[in-house]
Amino acid sequence: MWHDNWSSLGPLMQYITHRDICDARLSMDITVGEMIENGKWKWPVEWYEKFPIITSIEDPSSNNDAEDTVVWISKSE
Repeated sequence: MWHDNWSSLGPLMQYITHRDICDARLSMDITVGEMIENGKWKWPVEWYEKFPIITSIEDPSSNNDAEDTVVWISKSE
């Protein structure tokens, strides 16, 4: 969730510190899927003001039947 380049913002550790994650009682090993509930992000309420950039991350698709896939993005394209 925090270190991988899964969002258009890049790794979220660029914006959210280890301390903020621990203060929110979130695991450093939490997955993207574990941060989603009913098709919406489960951001800590105080993060919306502290890290307004997270509001630019679109809510994930609620299509739970879709299989995850790995896609490589090339910088040359």
